[in-house]
Amino acid sequence: MAEVQARIVAHMNKDHKIALEDYLSVYGNIAIDDKIANITMKDIELDNITLSFNHFDIEFPIIKPIPIDPPMKDLSEARIRLTEMAKYCASKRGFSHFQVAEIGYPASLGDFTILGVLLILLTGFFSPTTLFHGILPALHCPPALVSFLAASTKSILICTILIHLLEIQLVLNPLLKKYRVSFDYKLEWWFLTFIDGYFTIRRFKKIVAKYEEH
Repeated sequence: MAEVQARIVAHMNKDHKIALEDYLSVYGNIAIDDKIANITMKDIELDNITLSFNHFDIEFPIIKPIPIDPPMKDLSEARIRLTEMAKYCASKRGFSHFQVAEIGYPASLGDFTILGVLLILLTGFFSPTTLFHGILPALHCPPALVSFLAASTKSILICTILIHLLEIQLVLNPLLKKYRVSFDYKLEWWFLTFIDGYFTIRRFKKIVAKYEEH
């Protein structure tokens, strides 16, 4: 039994740190702020888990038992019970029980199509002569289309940027918060959404779906 306990404890400390934070917050009634650090699982029994953490105002580690109610009959139940507890605690805090820690880069035809459209808009904005008197006529684009783009590119580009900024604020940021994306990953998600808007958000949701399957 001691070997099984040690394996569970090691796994939780290595791969499920956010679950330990959630247990401490919800079951332990400890306010999680910048003064709380080094949350670890020290032990697991059939009827409780023992957490340890540091508080910057206290010199020694604090031990916090967390009850498992009802108690497990056997430690083989630990994976299911700890997952149920993690989901409950995360939900109470307004989070998902898992953390997204990766980036979804453009990969589909739709992704690259929107990037191509953006490239055309940027070329028309910064170098209109190159686009409207060089590239598009060489590609035999209809004169009416060239004239429309020449007159509308700046407006379309500005509207696109504003829409992408709104998507970041109203759609992406709540997702980043819910799935506890770290700041370095946030920077990339913000940049990609600024470039191709909802296509990036759709890739984020695909990653979430992949995590939920496990």
